[in-house]
Amino acid sequence: MATKPKPTLGELEPAPKALAGKKAGEPAIVRWVARNIDDPAPAPRDCPDPFAWTLLRACRDNPAFLVFFVEKLWAKLIPTRSQLDGGPTKGVDGKPTLELIDRILSMKAEAEGVPAAPAPTPIVDAFDAYDPKEDE
Repeated sequence: MATKPKPTLGELEPAPKALAGKKAGEPAIVRWVARNIDDPAPAPRDCPDPFAWTLLRACRDNPAFLVFFVEKLWAKLIPTRSQLDGGPTKGVDGKPTLELIDRILSMKAEAEGVPAAPAPTPIVDAFDAYDPKEDE
């Protein structure tokens, strides 16, 4: 009785020309690669970006890169515990804590008889303008 050979993942060619001009956000690229790592023949028409194809090739060609991809890139798309629990994340910027620290430092300076440090420059939240829908 002959045993059927174990299927192997085929070697991928460089990004097909059909991908030229396609663009996608990083989350879409990472998701596509993760979903196609074990697919022996991914369809180029489903690939969102030429970079996704390149990442998939790198994951297949280099086991160390596959580990890096899963640990560093794919893991970033997994929601945090607070996101899963529905905890507040929007609008939480630490300003009350910073104000309390400033008040404590001012009281310390006053008690020591030294001039208080100048007020710090406000922290600007760079993510206020971020729109996650742009990555879809």
